[in-house]
Amino acid sequence: MKPTTCDILVVGAGPAGGAAARAAAEAGARVLLVERRAAVGLPVQCAEYIPAMLLGQLNLPKDAVAKGSFIAQKTEGMRTFLPGEPFHETRAPGYVIHRDRFDQALVAAAVEAGAGLNTGTRVLSYAQNGDVSLKPKGGTAFTVTPRIIIGADGPHST
Repeated sequence: MKPTTCDILVVGAGPAGGAAARAAAEAGARVLLVERRAAVGLPVQCAEYIPAMLLGQLNLPKDAVAKGSFIAQKTEGMRTFLPGEPFHETRAPGYVIHRDRFDQALVAAAVEAGAGLNTGTRVLSYAQNGDVSLKPKGGTAFTVTPRIIIGADGPHST
């Protein structure tokens, strides 16, 4: 998808970007979600635990949250070990997840809701007039003019 305009440009297809793109698309916005990596969720960037109460907030189809999809196992708590300290135990019902599959499920829900997805695409620049220059790996740069930009690509965001 290479529109010249979109309502919302979401940069970064992790959990925040995938969720934002889905919510915006479900609300009727024209959404373009771009991810600089070739595959959503790879390589895994962060922890693989989510609290049980968060799972209910995702509103993903039941098959997307079945054990074996992105859920590896259910947990009842965690132990934290620090060098030279006694371990700390926390009651924390939740799930150990396959983080790559989790990200992919969120982005699939965004695309299902109508968001466009460009992987292997990075932001080259942002102009004061609102133009954002994007470049797909091995492709030709193009410009989009979103009304809103959601930077969900981490601490080194353009």
